[in-house]
Amino acid sequence: MRSVRIPDQADSKWLLKIGFTASNDATMLGVLKFIGFVGAGGRPTETWQAYYRGEGKAVLARAIKGSYESLFRHFPSPWSLGTKELRDFFRAETGASQARISKMADTFRNLCDLADFETESRSAIPIMISGGELKVGQDADDPAPSRDMKVTININLPETENEEVYRKIFKILSEYLLR
Repeated sequence: MRSVRIPDQADSKWLLKIGFTASNDATMLGVLKFIGFVGAGGRPTETWQAYYRGEGKAVLARAIKGSYESLFRHFPSPWSLGTKELRDFFRAETGASQARISKMADTFRNLCDLADFETESRSAIPIMISGGELKVGQDADDPAPSRDMKVTININLPETENEEVYRKIFKILSEYLLR
């Protein structure tokens, strides 16, 4: 995925152009959508762009955690589970056929082989808004964060020509983040 440019639209024509010509290769589009790399109309998401920009393995780990939320809720390190455990989980979770369950387990395992869960967990900083107060990387019992801590917040804005939409978004952000 990182050896080709991000398309304007991820569809079967795009797959053919980059060499995926087998009939079952189109299932990759479903996987890309499932992990949040592709959104409505086959458009690549910010997640895919972050993956492409070089944040690859950690971005993929976050995408996998979000897509397989139930699996991560039941197992602390599901990427280390054996095939039998994964199949048992997917069977109980979905009730799908044995062939489909095997593909689910294989897909999960193959995605995990491309991800870096250690880097992803180190880069995650909890952010909480409590009573209008922004707390970064701290639990209720922790001391206040250092004054030289820097926080970067990325916000994906909707595409619109209506400036009022942007004004409202920035007004709300300033109320909560810039107090």
